[in-house]
Amino acid sequence: IKKRRPDIRVVQQACPDLASAIENDASTDVLRSLVRSYVSALKEAPDRVILGCTHYPLVADLFAEALPAGLPIIHQPAATAFSLKDYLARHPEYTAPATGTRRFLSTGFSGAAPALVEKFWGGQLMFEQA
Repeated sequence: IKKRRPDIRVVQQACPDLASAIENDASTDVLRSLVRSYVSALKEAPDRVILGCTHYPLVADLFAEALPAGLPIIHQPAATAFSLKDYLARHPEYTAPATGTRRFLSTGFSGAAPALVEKFWGGQLMFEQA
């Protein structure tokens, strides 16, 4: 951000226990408490928030609840999809007929990761060993 927009001030807030709590299927109350503690640790009110972890869309509603009402929240999946769509629109050489297949590769999972992946995807997935 600093390279493209040096006029923008970025403040980071680490959330060290949140991803593992999500992976370990912590209760909503535990997740809400963690999110509130991280939001309250901010030294000043932000103009917008970037949820910069792949796990955080699962608790985006808790961030919205803990942050001031109406504060824009930038979600990583939506921002990535928007950026990719824009890139592909500018590069028609990557347009291919809709005849492809989807393959899901993984080097392996630990703990509750497969269930989380399926929660993100919205259904059961079959993975191939990468």
